[in-house]
Amino acid sequence: MNIVEIILKLLGSGDTIGKIASALGLGQDQTQKAVGAAIPTILAAVMGSASKPEGAANLVSALAKQDAGGLDDLGGLLTKGAAAGLGDSNPLTALLGGSGLGQIAGVLSKFTGIGDGGTGKLLGMLGPVVLGALGKQSKGLDAAGLVSMLAGQKANISSALPSGLGSLLSSAVPGLGSVLGDAGQTASAAVGAATSAATGAARQAEAAASPFKKLLIPLILAALAVFLGQKMCRKAPEAASAVSNGVAAVGDQMKIAGDLTGLIKDATAAVATIKDEASATAALPKLKDVNTKLAGIKGLWAKLPAPAQQAVGSTIRPLIATLRNSLQPVLALPVVGNLVKPVVDEMLSTLEGFVPAA
Repeated sequence: MNIVEIILKLLGSGDTIGKIASALGLGQDQTQKAVGAAIPTILAAVMGSASKPEGAANLVSALAKQDAGGLDDLGGLLTKGAAAGLGDSNPLTALLGGSGLGQIAGVLSKFTGIGDGGTGKLLGMLGPVVLGALGKQSKGLDAAGLVSMLAGQKANISSALPSGLGSLLSSAVPGLGSVLGDAGQTASAAVGAATSAATGAARQAEAAASPFKKLLIPLILAALAVFLGQKMCRKAPEAASAVSNGVAAVGDQMKIAGDLTGLIKDATAAVATIKDEASATAALPKLKDVNTKLAGIKGLWAKLPAPAQQAVGSTIRPLIATLRNSLQPVLALPVVGNLVKPVVDEMLSTLEGFVPAA
């Protein structure tokens, strides 16, 4: 799954770009470029917000408030969003704060050459679309699962940013540097509660113990581990090495969680298309592809510390349950059940290997 591509494809359908261009008073080419810059920018900002204490819970709440059928009426959603602009009715305002959203708008205005008013309208239109797509893709996930899903999209979001935009955002918007992978930024923006917990992890590292005794939300711990590692290098090389290893493991954890989430959702979507023998035959290549990709994750999974495996397992357990439920009626179909059973049995067996016993 690539959330940036999903949203851009949605906006590329019909005459959606034309409607946005008309609302902004711009040409389609300029509008297309502005949308291409704004979508990964919004996602990066949302990802950064979700990594803060209470941020993931706030995002889950914001997604729940989105109209489930809003994406089916893009025209109406865009019209309402254009009127909202950067105001309180823009759902991004509640997540990022008025000043944070204003800073992002200022950077996009300079980068795209669109005036402040046009940029405000653009963010007003795209905010509900981005949150609607995130809500659809994260259905059934709790706060931790949502953060893991976003973490798995970090590379897609960063690579989608036009050249030069990432550095502008990192400089102008506090906290976005670590999200976008800017080496010039540190994790000092992480706030008190997470800092306290991460300090405990650092002390364990100094005693040569595992830094994963108490896992925090992956994005926070990864960022703080880098920050603490830089400070500790001057005092304890062994401790810095332990924290560095911890950062690598957290990165692996985030990647695995994101990959597994996407693969389970892909499998569930493929199963949902199976109604008869013909549709089962069409779905089998997709299901087999999921099995191949799951097998490819096993090597990296084996290197994760046990607590990290437990955290990933907690994230994907409800998704596996949803997949099992969707399979029940399919396996009960004559002929079809026997056709797909070997493939899905292999899939479920592999997935259970990623859910260690508590």
